[in-house]
Amino acid sequence: MYQFVDRPVPSLDYASRFFIWAMRGWVSASSLGRCPCGTLGPVFLKWQMMDALPDFTMAMAHLNASATQQLVFGQPCCGQVHEIEAVLLTIHQQIWHGDTNTAKATAQQLFAPQSPSAFLIAMERYCHHLLSSPLAHFQLPTSASQSRPQK
Repeated sequence: MYQFVDRPVPSLDYASRFFIWAMRGWVSASSLGRCPCGTLGPVFLKWQMMDALPDFTMAMAHLNASATQQLVFGQPCCGQVHEIEAVLLTIHQQIWHGDTNTAKATAQQLFAPQSPSAFLIAMERYCHHLLSSPLAHFQLPTSASQSRPQK
């Protein structure tokens, strides 16, 4: 988690940037009373991630309803990764790299003991869709994550 806190968003790989953008967009749309799917849909479509949108939305809705603490996300244009975003990005990376046991342990920090299951299932499905998207094939701008799953 600490590898991402206060890190500049442009220094992240493209899949992580997309995830940060999507989380912030979901929170922003939801707080303004807009449909997050309608707001995020065009960009998910552009990146061939439409099949991932329901899973992403389910993960965010579960997080919104079941988190044991108030979660503060950055504004869509913010250039730094916020603390909760870093935790979620860590979970995203752990699942992306197949380390679901560690992802579950990390998610336990956010939920009551039995609550992270639905969130983790939705995140695993989101990451599965991510593997077949163009985002999975962009080169990383830094050496922060040298290996990633292959299609």
